[in-house]
Parts: sequence; C-alpha cells; structure tokens
Amino acid sequence: MPGGPPALVVRMAWEILHAAGIDAAPRPARPTWRRFPTVQAHAIIACDFLVVGTECDFRW
Repeated sequence: MPGGPPALVVRMAWEILHAAGIDAAPRPARPTWRRFPTVQAHAIIACDFLVVGTECDFRW
C-alpha cells in the first residue's frame, strides 16, 4: 500500500496483539551520534587495508 497501511488496519492489528498479551517490540539499541563516525572510520580504514593488501599482493 502506498504510504503505509491505513490507520484502521494498524489499530485492529494492535488491538488483536494487545488482547493476546503481546506487547510492542522494544526498539533496537542504536549507536549515538558521537559513536557513529568512529564506527564508520574504523570500517573505512579496514577496507583501505584490504585494498592495499590485495593490490600489492601481500601474503599475510
């Protein structure tokens, strides 16, 4: 459905799940904005070493 499900369907689904004793799933823990660039930098550096290692034909 373009734009997501209609509000009625969402409400009915919530009522059915709530009646069955099923609660909403908790949101996954996300890295903070301060941690995000650090994680990205580590991934970029790891990829750079991979490229250098494969282009220069290093044997580790």
